[in-house]
Amino acid sequence: MSLKPEILDSISRTIENEIGMTYKEFEKLNFDEQQRIIEQHRQQKRKQSNNKKVRVMIGSGENAIFIKKNRGERYMLDDGTFVRAGDTPEESRARLEDRLDDIAYSKPVAFVKKLQRKIKK
Repeated sequence: MSLKPEILDSISRTIENEIGMTYKEFEKLNFDEQQRIIEQHRQQKRKQSNNKKVRVMIGSGENAIFIKKNRGERYMLDDGTFVRAGDTPEESRARLEDRLDDIAYSKPVAFVKKLQRKIKK
């Protein structure tokens, strides 16, 4: 499949601006190396964008809007669920496990389980 020249130019400019190499150089690398470079770039971007404000999407489809919320602030989605702005799935899962442990176990047991999870990280 061949790409249109304007699309190829756009991709090449984006890769060169973001990663620092041309598309032809990037294309010559094997798939695993490309994925490693992309993942490193994403991690660097995440570290740089550790701001207090996060863009969140409210709504879906053509009715979706993007607004800025403070990191950790709760907001409601269109289906009625509440989520925290900037929360990763791992953070959300850990918070849920902590709450379930508090409900299911006595305080000392729940505390030990939380410590065990933190030590495993």
